[in-house]
Amino acid sequence: MTSLMKNENKKKLIELENIHVDLKSAFETINVLKGINLKIFKNESVGIIGESGAGKSTLVMCIAGLELISKGKIFFKNSPIHNLNENDLAIYRSKNIG
Repeated sequence: MTSLMKNENKKKLIELENIHVDLKSAFETINVLKGINLKIFKNESVGIIGESGAGKSTLVMCIAGLELISKGKIFFKNSPIHNLNENDLAIYRSKNIG
């Protein structure tokens, strides 16, 4: 049985669909994350590795609801968090992120 088939039977904890984060200054737009897709399943351990400046911290901050995305969708336990307001994001963080 492949790992893909095993994951189909597990519950998704976090899912990112086509995540983009663009940081804009007066002079330029920097594409920090470009089209990130990710699924993390319950009881799964995940490491995020990459070069300095690759967007690792930005990715974690998006999942935690601390960084707004420019495009895409983020789900926590199949509930969308990408369109929550600041108040609801604070509740999400207090109950789920630690």
